[in-house]
Amino acid sequence: MELTYLGIVLCLLLLAIPACLLFVYDEQLLARGTVAVVRMLAQVAVGGLITYFVIVRDDYRISLLWVLLLAAWAAFGAVRRGRLPAIHYVPVLLGLLLAALAVGFYLLMAVARVHNPLQATLLVPVMALLIGHAAAVEASGMSAWLQARNDYREQYEFRRGNGASHLKALAPAIRSALQQGLAPTLGNARGVGLFALPLLFCALLLAGIAPLQALAWTVSLLVGSLAASVLAIVVSLWVSDRLLSSSKPSQK
Repeated sequence: MELTYLGIVLCLLLLAIPACLLFVYDEQLLARGTVAVVRMLAQVAVGGLITYFVIVRDDYRISLLWVLLLAAWAAFGAVRRGRLPAIHYVPVLLGLLLAALAVGFYLLMAVARVHNPLQATLLVPVMALLIGHAAAVEASGMSAWLQARNDYREQYEFRRGNGASHLKALAPAIRSALQQGLAPTLGNARGVGLFALPLLFCALLLAGIAPLQALAWTVSLLVGSLAASVLAIVVSLWVSDRLLSSSKPSQK
């Protein structure tokens, strides 16, 4: 099975179905939708060409550089979506990068037991999935963390004055960050089972993986995505807290 350029053109013609309906009932939504689709196709085309180059070269140095650049871009998107101050870009980047590398190599080496975890055809898709999922959690989690630090400032000082450790005094803010960051993921668990899991499973089948192996990979990647999201936000919270704590003397 192989998709040709003609097949891709025929596939794009399916966009005429929603376009015609929107043209009749909502021209403004049609205009916004057209811009969004064109932007999406451009991003997919650019990302696909870069990924194609990385996989064809199959050089571990290029693959790791690609992971770094992807994490940097995802961190920029998370900071922008969460409307975070620029100083928190580094904590978000470190959280995404360390979580993706730790969980990704664990999946490849310990779970899947592949001989070469740096192989581009394995490293690239696994890291992309982990970083993409963790970035969405970072955006909402870090935003909630900063808001909670301000809201619970008096409570923090009260707890510290009564002998609580720095970590225990920050517990409400940490809890708020985890709740806001992971709530969409955990709340959509049923939707993942109905939609995301079958889509990922079918994509693996189209890639030529045997059904049972595809099912095992699907479960492993979904579990790994959840673990990477939690690890990413924990690392980012720790680094962010260190940055904020170190900047206090200069603000006085």
